[in-house]
Amino acid sequence: AARAEAKGGEHACEALLARGLTVRASYAYLDSTFERFVSPTGVNLAGAQTNRSPKNSYAIGARYVMDLSGGSTLEFEAASTHSDDFVFEATNPAPYNTSEAYTLYDARLTYQSADSRWRISLWGRNLTDEAYKTHNLTIVVTPTPLVVAAMDTYARRRTYGVEVTWKYGD
Repeated sequence: AARAEAKGGEHACEALLARGLTVRASYAYLDSTFERFVSPTGVNLAGAQTNRSPKNSYAIGARYVMDLSGGSTLEFEAASTHSDDFVFEATNPAPYNTSEAYTLYDARLTYQSADSRWRISLWGRNLTDEAYKTHNLTIVVTPTPLVVAAMDTYARRRTYGVEVTWKYGD
């Protein structure tokens, strides 16, 4: 039977630094490896990284809400997330099974009416247009590790838009 060991930690914090300004941050460290594992093709994977377990990941962000005359507000928000590289499936041969490290940047600007009944936002996600894998399917023929097919799914590239929200009723 396979055996793995995982150790690590996570920390998150949020702080109100000034009137209307909130910052948040989180960090996770994970050291997760197989102690004992032989793949169906007979490869000894002891010491290999376990599936979908990046060693380091973090998120940081800030939000500033500015009061405007008449009671309406303007809100600025920016965030960044990062993930180290990781393997999708340890039993599949490299390079098919890996996701490279990536860092994403998102932003949003929102105007809200004084009565809070409507708001309009301009937003952007993955602003640096980072290409990164979210899934991988690799078909391997045994007993020899022959890759028959490999398919990667990538996350959405840079996206942006306008969002309008209107509340009706009470």
